[in-house]
Amino acid sequence: MPVRISRSLVTFVVVLSCMGAIAVLGLWNWSLSSKFGRVAIPLRSGVTVYAVRESWGLGSEQLSITRNPDGCVPADPTKDYIFRNPADASLIYAVTGDGLTIFDYPFNRIVEEPSKPWNDVKVTLSRSKEPFYDDVHANPSQYGAMRTQIPLNETCWSNIFRRSNSFRK
Repeated sequence: MPVRISRSLVTFVVVLSCMGAIAVLGLWNWSLSSKFGRVAIPLRSGVTVYAVRESWGLGSEQLSITRNPDGCVPADPTKDYIFRNPADASLIYAVTGDGLTIFDYPFNRIVEEPSKPWNDVKVTLSRSKEPFYDDVHANPSQYGAMRTQIPLNETCWSNIFRRSNSFRK
């Protein structure tokens, strides 16, 4: 005698399977999507800028300095100073009387300036050979600078359903 399976049991199994598949895909996308960290940098003018670290995929990293306080939003090349594939997750900078100085290598530059510069904050890129970037990196306080590690400390729950950007360039 054949076994009869009720329609309600079949419907329940199908719905449960679909919910499980959606949960697995959401968690998979979240694991591949960006993870962020953010550190606030208060300037003497009262303005706060943010150093943001974005990590995605298998080892790709990007740092940026932005005016946007949301640490979960990827850097905008029109508005943000972007560090492409930095050597480490640190930022070397100095707060000055009228803004901010960012230290960068003089030859193989890793900082890209925004296409629309900031109007009310003066940002200077120090790409000089004296002091050389490695010297400032080794002993920032000697040059009036600070080195800040940017941890991946932001939980961005909206990234679970955001399209994965692990293949970004």
